[in-house]
Amino acid sequence: MADTLIVDNQTQIQNQDSFPTGARSVINIYAKSNESLNFKIIWQKKNGLSIDLSEYKALMEIRDRRDGHVVLARLGNFAGNDGEIRLSYDGSILCLLDSSYLKKGYATGSWQYDIVLESPDGIKTRITQGDFYIDRSCSYLEK
Repeated sequence: MADTLIVDNQTQIQNQDSFPTGARSVINIYAKSNESLNFKIIWQKKNGLSIDLSEYKALMEIRDRRDGHVVLARLGNFAGNDGEIRLSYDGSILCLLDSSYLKKGYATGSWQYDIVLESPDGIKTRITQGDFYIDRSCSYLEK
């Protein structure tokens, strides 16, 4: 594949390049249960040119396991999701999720996720996947 990912984040991310999966990359995410999820990935071609994602659809699901039935949260750039994904002309994928989803009693521990993008012509690409770890926190600021 000629495309690479550049990672820029607030949530701690571990980027691993060479995995024999169907995804373009494997990124493990480490989140805190008292913080909102907020991270950005930039998808660029190998030559550094941006990929315009402004007309794409995006979906991220956090599940108990890859083929699991328990969905902790869905993020997307269309109606009916728990969190938001913002796509841009410069190849950026910004993922936002409120801390209320991460501080549920059963949520701490290891989960799985992936992010799928769909181009305007219907081509779907699993841009990244990986483990999603949620660490229980001691302090919470109530709304």
